Amino acid sequence: MASSWTFAKRPFWIFSHLFVGLAVVGCLAASAWQFQRLQERREVNAEIFIALEAEPIELSALSAENLLEFTKVAGAVEVVDSNFISISGRTLNGVTGTHIVMLAQSADGTYMFINRGFWPRGELTPAKLSGTVSVSGLARESISKGLLDIEDVLDKDIAPRMDLDQLQKREAAPSGDYANRWIQAVGIDPQGDLVAVPEFLPVPEPDEGNHLSYAIQWLIFALLTVFFYRSILLRKAGRLRSDEIMAD
Repeated sequence: MASSWTFAKRPFWIFSHLFVGLAVVGCLAASAWQFQRLQERREVNAEIFIALEAEPIELSALSAENLLEFTKVAGAVEVVDSNFISISGRTLNGVTGTHIVMLAQSADGTYMFINRGFWPRGELTPAKLSGTVSVSGLARESISKGLLDIEDVLDKDIAPRMDLDQLQKREAAPSGDYANRWIQAVGIDPQGDLVAVPEFLPVPEPDEGNHLSYAIQWLIFALLTVFFYRSILLRKAGRLRSDEIMAD
């Protein structure tokens, strides 16, 4: 019986063992990574829930170091440019368009970027705002360029993301102190012509995404790989054992 397994020590099969072992380890690593992502997502969801349940804070606290993302903020600002720039490549309810970003200044002189909302592609320019307006919204963190994201070439009208460092580099951006977070507006008063104003972005609902199902799938892949490879080895060994018996 032992001789029927000698094939497993041949170079081809040794390479096969290593390949399958690496595949199983890779599946287990991917599963562990998804479980880690799930835990991180749950921690972020807990912070979002706490932030959304709290009372709004004043805009002057927008740059506080311990401020949670999605903390509600409210206050009055002076409009510098209500259509300062558009964030390209956005969608809402299956419609493509842009996000309209307003540059405003708080009472203490701090400049801040306020995402007024979604504007469909092909529509005319949104209504301009001026003077003092009351803003309520959510404090959001700056979005940096990812590995595969497009470069921000500092176009005066279009930006690829809400990257505060890059927005401040625009030629039209005045010099001064800027808040280190931007605001996702959920209310602006007065809005002017209500027909020609951007649609406020939806408030995010905490969810766990697909991380748990992905983690379980990778575990299943690992188990199936072991099961089928074991079956292949047993079948090979059984065939060789039969040949030995017939030879005897």
